[in-house]
Amino acid sequence: MVSSKNNEIAAITKSLADEKQKCSELQAHILAIDTLKAEKVQTLQNDLKSLSKKFSLAETEALNLKEDLEIIKRTTAENTSAKNSELEAQLAKLAESKDKEISDFESKIADLTKKLEELPYERERANKLESRIEVIQQSFGHRQRRSEEELSATKQKLEDALKSLIEAKKDNIKIAEFKKRIDNLTSTSIEEKNKILADLEKVKNDLASSEESREADAELVTKLQANLVEDRICFEEEKNHLASALESTQQKLTAADEAKAADAQMIAQLENTVKALELALKTEKQDFLAENVEEVVERVDVPALAATNSGNVVNEEDLDFSSLLSSAHSYHRQLSHRLELLRQNQSIAFYPYIRYLFALYILLLHIWLLW
Repeated sequence: MVSSKNNEIAAITKSLADEKQKCSELQAHILAIDTLKAEKVQTLQNDLKSLSKKFSLAETEALNLKEDLEIIKRTTAENTSAKNSELEAQLAKLAESKDKEISDFESKIADLTKKLEELPYERERANKLESRIEVIQQSFGHRQRRSEEELSATKQKLEDALKSLIEAKKDNIKIAEFKKRIDNLTSTSIEEKNKILADLEKVKNDLASSEESREADAELVTKLQANLVEDRICFEEEKNHLASALESTQQKLTAADEAKAADAQMIAQLENTVKALELALKTEKQDFLAENVEEVVERVDVPALAATNSGNVVNEEDLDFSSLLSSAHSYHRQLSHRLELLRQNQSIAFYPYIRYLFALYILLLHIWLLW
């Protein structure tokens, strides 16, 4: 009996020792789990602080991007208005100068047309005067060959010639002198007659010089007509040039309006993208902050408890957290490499703010992968 009792006591003692050893092992496992839990809680708190900083930085970048978009919009509007006002001022100045040149050309054309209209009348008047002088010379030569009896008839003819000269509006003083001399023909000598003939010759020379001056005037008019034709040709060329310049300016204004519309559309798209990104940031931040840290810790500790129940040693690889981080970093490197290739190809060189959108997208993707 005593031996059986001793055996039972020994068995109980052994079982107690085994249970004590199991309890010590269980306590060691629990201590390891608590230590790992504390480390994970600290890590998650650090990650939460880091993510909060990143969210604040992302919000700051979004605000900066929004301010840049406002500056781009304002600069584009100012540049467009300045260019439009400058082009309108140049067009007004050009139109004013060309209108002045056109009025000058029209006045010149009117003067030359008036001169051309008066030229036939002057020529006709000169021809009449020359014919009258020829009649006078013929009558005087006839009177020299005739006797004194024919002087009265010659006087009458001269009076008729003087009347025609008066009708032609000849110089009144010379007409009066000629009439006086003709009245005194009967009492004058041959010398006086020669003097009258010399005066008539002088008048004829004056008319010849007048004819030469008229020919010079005709040459001048011809030259002015040629100059007028050249001026008209130059005017037409200048008019065509101005028309082409005006058309080019209108095309530039149309292109500027189209570029302005395209810029406005692009700015509107970027504003919508920024608003969507801000909304996504706020939503992600609220969703992430709404999660309870304790629930996250419990979710992380599920593999650890399973490992404890199975008697295995718990390590960080069982949680598959480092592999998630490594895959996220790998994807981040791939996106950075693609962005660098795009920037080298100058696909987005004209829109620097798209880089900020890509960076923001990569940050959101990184946060989503971490979460």
